[in-house]
Amino acid sequence: MSNKDKSVLIVGAGEFGLSLALELSRTKSHDYSTITILDREMPPVAGGSSVDINRIMRPDYADPKYTLMGLEALKEWQTSTLFRDHFYPSHIVLMAPTNSDFRDKSMANLQRLGLETVSIDSPHDLRKKYPAFDGTFDGIKGYSHENGGWVSAEGTVRSTVSEILRLGKARFITGVDGTMVELVTDGKTVTGVRTRSGKVHTADLVVMATGSWTPSLMYCEDRFVSSAQPVGFLQLAPEETAKYKSNPVYINIQHGVFVFPPTPDGVMKCARHGYGYTRTLPSQWGNVSTPPQEPIYNYLPPDAVNDLRQGLSESYGREIAERPFFETRLCWYTDSPSGDFVFSFHPNYDNLFMCTSGCGHAFKFFPVLGKYSLGCLLKTLTPDWLEKFALKDDKVSNSAKLDGGRNGSGRQELTKL
Repeated sequence: MSNKDKSVLIVGAGEFGLSLALELSRTKSHDYSTITILDREMPPVAGGSSVDINRIMRPDYADPKYTLMGLEALKEWQTSTLFRDHFYPSHIVLMAPTNSDFRDKSMANLQRLGLETVSIDSPHDLRKKYPAFDGTFDGIKGYSHENGGWVSAEGTVRSTVSEILRLGKARFITGVDGTMVELVTDGKTVTGVRTRSGKVHTADLVVMATGSWTPSLMYCEDRFVSSAQPVGFLQLAPEETAKYKSNPVYINIQHGVFVFPPTPDGVMKCARHGYGYTRTLPSQWGNVSTPPQEPIYNYLPPDAVNDLRQGLSESYGREIAERPFFETRLCWYTDSPSGDFVFSFHPNYDNLFMCTSGCGHAFKFFPVLGKYSLGCLLKTLTPDWLEKFALKDDKVSNSAKLDGGRNGSGRQELTKL
């Protein structure tokens, strides 16, 4: 086998797996001529966090590295022929408790890069700038800016799959032959992956891009936890869609709720970015939180419903906030203690690479995720970036700070499911 005939097996066809497969297919600066992607079905995969009508695109971060990375991704969303049709520009409003360090640092990072922000200290300020907002709030303040919007997650995934297939460098294996059940190892080497059919797929390199299923598929030593976040959808009338379509994305990190402007067909989505819910089950490594095989629709814990309605009331007023959701779901994250993505080799194996820990904020970076994950795989990024995405020894706990933008109730166990 020549140096250019190595094989890579990517387990998982979500945001991390697809973005890496796309980058491997586009570039020649690596030795992997055989690229195989496994998942239980062709993407978009039901139950994956990357299957959704929209995701926020914002560069607002207290961490300047994510701000720079966000602006790099924003340029791709705006200009790339692959991604631009899935990007919907809008303003961003970020609100937080009056003493929020996250808000202040995020605002300062934008201003340091010459990006204009407008302070919002009251409901009057919000309605003055955005007259279509009808809500009211107190005890929070924030800012708005024009450097963001939202993206169609499912549309992005579909276009990316089409591009990967067009490039012809990678293949997908789905169904029982593509559903991983365990790693196959020989000492410190992962020789392959066994799937539900019993078939073993072998490769020189195995990449685990398995999202919230990661802790149940390999030993993680409590470095990650899978958590579910609540999402609700409202259907607006055509005249309401016209009224609100130019509104900004509204984010309040006090309780974690964010509300999107309506899609062109009038769907308004709200969700909560918090500590989430766990679903703890026994595994060969002890108890781990893991999502169900089938997505959970039309069930939310009562506190989640209350928070979503509060976020809607703050932004769009009580009348809209009290309407029934036509659909709800639980969206599953993989969280790390720091809230950072992990693009790193597993410490127990020489050829097992992890692309995980999206922490609920990775999709906005989709156009550049593959650049960073491949850069970590090949170790071509600068040392500070390699350290940023390295696997740390910290363990997940209820006191973990995560990404710094979460508040509200601590992590809770789902009891109904």
